[in-house]
Amino acid sequence: MSGAASVYANVSSPNFVVQTKRGHVIASSTFTGSIVDITNGANVVLASGFPFPNGLAIRKKYLYVADTALGAVQRLPFTTPGTLGPPEPYASGLTFADGIVFDRPGNLFVVGFDTLFLVDAKTQAVTAFSDPLFDWSSNLAFGKSSLYGKTTMFLANFGPGLGDGTTVVKVPTNHTGARLIR
Repeated sequence: MSGAASVYANVSSPNFVVQTKRGHVIASSTFTGSIVDITNGANVVLASGFPFPNGLAIRKKYLYVADTALGAVQRLPFTTPGTLGPPEPYASGLTFADGIVFDRPGNLFVVGFDTLFLVDAKTQAVTAFSDPLFDWSSNLAFGKSSLYGKTTMFLANFGPGLGDGTTVVKVPTNHTGARLIR
């Protein structure tokens, strides 16, 4: 770190944060059921009415929202920089959808509970993968360094006691992670 940490914005029940390539900082506010733009330190509600918005990801001109209560991912189009259109269903049947991340071709990976889901970019068909080491996985990321390569995925385990998880699982894949900011 090169300086002291400071509060950037106050958000009720913040869960996940993303930044657009134009610099907008967007957070999911889980218990309020909303998506907020906190770019200027204030909460500007971009979308609301989600039962339990969680993980966020950006791909092309859409913000993708994992909704844990629905077991689904919805996407919202960026209508202009910093504004969103109405949500549309993208994928369902994703038990306890939590963290989400894209690979380079646009396939979406979703973790929830004890499952890693792959949502096909072209068909939105869902494939589920389970492993005894998946222990209420809550977030995931592709590796970016030469040490692990861009095809290694890491899953953070939240644990069944809602926060008693102690492991991060390394999963080799045949998928390459997408760039983080588009």
